[in-house]
Amino acid sequence: MHEGRIAYYVLGEGIVMEPPASPVSGSHPVPAAATPPPKVAPFKFGRMFGRSCHKLLPVEGKTMFDKLITLGLCMNDPKTYCQQPVDKGEDKSEIPAGYTYLGQFMTHEVTFDSTGDLLEVELPPENLRSPQIDLDSLYGGTNGARDRLELYEEDRVHLKVGTTAYVTPPGRTFPNDLPRDKTNQENPRKALIGDKRNDENLAVAQTHLAFIRFHNKVVDELKKDGHYDDDLFECARKQVVRHFQWIILYDYLPRLVDKNVLDCVMQHGLRWFKVDGADGLFMPLEFSAAAFRIGHSMVRRTYEWNRYHSTGPLGGPASILELFQQTGFGKLPDGFSSSADQPLTTLPSDWIIDWRRFYDFTPLKPVIPALDPSEINRSSKLDTVLNFRLDKVVGFPDTKLEKMQKAITIRNLLRGFYLGLPTGEEVAEWIGETPLTHKEVADGPHEKLLSDPVFRGKTPLWYYILKEAELNGGSLLGRVGSRIVAETLVGLIKKSPCSILEDPGWRPKFGRPAQGTEPEKFEMIDLLKFALAEEVNPLG
Repeated sequence: MHEGRIAYYVLGEGIVMEPPASPVSGSHPVPAAATPPPKVAPFKFGRMFGRSCHKLLPVEGKTMFDKLITLGLCMNDPKTYCQQPVDKGEDKSEIPAGYTYLGQFMTHEVTFDSTGDLLEVELPPENLRSPQIDLDSLYGGTNGARDRLELYEEDRVHLKVGTTAYVTPPGRTFPNDLPRDKTNQENPRKALIGDKRNDENLAVAQTHLAFIRFHNKVVDELKKDGHYDDDLFECARKQVVRHFQWIILYDYLPRLVDKNVLDCVMQHGLRWFKVDGADGLFMPLEFSAAAFRIGHSMVRRTYEWNRYHSTGPLGGPASILELFQQTGFGKLPDGFSSSADQPLTTLPSDWIIDWRRFYDFTPLKPVIPALDPSEINRSSKLDTVLNFRLDKVVGFPDTKLEKMQKAITIRNLLRGFYLGLPTGEEVAEWIGETPLTHKEVADGPHEKLLSDPVFRGKTPLWYYILKEAELNGGSLLGRVGSRIVAETLVGLIKKSPCSILEDPGWRPKFGRPAQGTEPEKFEMIDLLKFALAEEVNPLG
C-alpha cells in the first residue's frame, strides 16, 4: 500500500511532481528542480482519459488544497476531524484478506521501478520503462538470474529461500522467510528480493515468499519432465508468469470488479486503455494514482494470523503495526520483534502465516484441511473511511511529504490533485455511465465537507471509486472503478511477454484439471497448495 514515488514521467507532459516544488498554483503542478540522471530509464506513465477539464485559478487551487487535506483527515479519523461518531472497527467485506496483499504484490509488480527522482529533460519514449506483468519484481529484472545473481542459488535457476529464527514456541525453524543479506553490516535483515517494497509488511512478504516457493517447485517439476539446464530457467519463468496472469484474470479480478464490466473487457477488448499507441505501453495514472489504491481501504487493524497470534489462550490477534515490525524494511533498532533475548535478523518462527486464515481452501478439501469460512480473515469493506494509520507506524520511511501530508488518505487525494486526474463524475460521463448524484457521493460522515462548492460535481477520482464500492456493499467496485482496473490489468497482460491472452489455447498446469463442463481452475489456493503443501499452515 505504500508507494514513495514523488515524480512521474508522463507521456506528452514530461516530469510531473507530487507534491510540486513550490506552493500550489492552480491545478497545474510546478516542474521539479533538476536532479542527477537516474541509473535506469524512468517509468512510463500516461493518461487513460486525459486531464481534468476543471481549471482552477491560483486562489481556487489553494482552497482545493486545503479542503483535500481536511477531507483526508476526516477519512482517516472522522471522530476527530468531522465530529462524527464513526468507528469502522472490523467492518468486513466478503473478500478473503489474502487478496488485499496479493493486490499489493500486483501493484509492486506493475509499477516496478528502481529510480528515485527523475531527470527534468525530455526523454524519447523508447528510453522509458514500460509496465509489464512479467514478474520482474520476483526475478529481479527482465533477464532473471542474469540480472540479480544474489537472488539465486548457485545453480542460477532456483530462487533463494530464507530460514526463520528459532524461538520457543514453536521450538524449531522453517524455510518460511525471505532470504536476507546476513553479510550486510548496516542491515543484516535486508531481504534479497527483486523489489524491496515486498518486505514492507509481513503479509506481502509472505506472499512474495509463496511465489519464490512456487517458482522453485515449478523448476523441480519441469526437471522431472526432462527440461535441461540450458532452458530450464526460461521454461520455469514462463510457466510462473502465465500462472500469475491466470490468477489475475480468473481469481483476483472476478472477486473485485463488476462482472458485466469484466465480461465486456474480456470479450470485446479495451476501449479506453490504448495499449497500441505510438508511444507504446504505459501505466495509466487513473489506475496507479486512484483506482488501484483501493487496497488502503481493505487493510484491517488486526488479523487472526496463526495459532500463536490470534484470539485465544496463546495470545491475541496480530495488529497492522506488528506486521510492519516483523520485516527487515523498517528502522526498528532491535531487529525483528520477538520474545527472544537477542535481536533477530530473520523472521521469528512463531510469525509464519497460516494461509488458511487468509484464503478459503474449501474447494481443496480434504487435501488441505480448510477452516470454517467464519474463521477466515476478510478484508475491510471498500469504503471512504479507513481504519489504519501508517503515519503512526514506527520506522515507516519518510516519503518527503510534509508531516501533515503523511496520512495515506491525504497523500492519495493530493496526488490526484497534483497530477490533474479527472474527477469521478468526468470519468463516469466519458465511459457512458450515469454519475453518482451529489446525495450519493456526500452521504456519510463527510457530507458537510463534500457539500462545499469546490467538491460538488467534482469528486476526487480516488474518493469517488471508494464511494461507488461503498454503495455496492463494500465488496465490489462500481462501474468507474471496475472499468479502470479491468482495462488496465487486462491490457497489461495482453501486452506482456508470453501473454496468455495471445495464446488462447494455454491452460494452467499445476491447478485443478477440467472436469466435465467445469474448466481448469488455478487460483491462489492452488498456487499455495502446489508450492507449500503441508506448509500452508506449518505451525499446526
